[in-house]
Amino acid sequence: MNEKNIDTLRRAGFTIEPGRLRRARGLTPATWQALPRGGFEGVVLGGGQRQTPYHPAIRLDAEGHLTVACTCADWRTRGMHTNMPCKHILALAFHVGDIPTVSDEVEPDLSETETMQEAPPEPPFSQKLRQAIADAIAALADRVDALMQAGEIPFLLGPTGSGKTSAVRLVAQRHGWAFEEVAGSPSFADSDLVGLRTDHME
Repeated sequence: MNEKNIDTLRRAGFTIEPGRLRRARGLTPATWQALPRGGFEGVVLGGGQRQTPYHPAIRLDAEGHLTVACTCADWRTRGMHTNMPCKHILALAFHVGDIPTVSDEVEPDLSETETMQEAPPEPPFSQKLRQAIADAIAALADRVDALMQAGEIPFLLGPTGSGKTSAVRLVAQRHGWAFEEVAGSPSFADSDLVGLRTDHME
């Protein structure tokens, strides 16, 4: 499985929900193909007797931004509004080559009379915000990782939604470590407590 693609989606600003990620590991695309402008699309069969075919896609848009889509109800009713890929999109990501992160394969349409290159359009605010959050979580994960490798046990304390769980989960996924979460513990000033099992390091 291509675990690197999950990190790529996370760094692009998508929320990777653990339950969907776990279910995606048990799915294999019936078919998939690379897209000429960068990205992939495929068919993933649903569970049950009907085995409804769903069509996930991971692609670069005209401006080189990474986008995902699927025909399932989970994506159409929730995922597309919260940037949370469904299990079919994640299953596709697990089984294809490396997801592109830049629009190198997108060829510009230039006319012969054009003599000046226009500046690239400013990315939308939502895209910049998602990228800033992803970068901050990755930076926190790097600091936690460094402390763990040095034999220390970092303690992350902060308000709900500040990125503690995402950062620690990223460290756990990098190394294949077990992950534990205790949310909303009143003994820690109504903040969330997250951690990694350290028995594997003994």
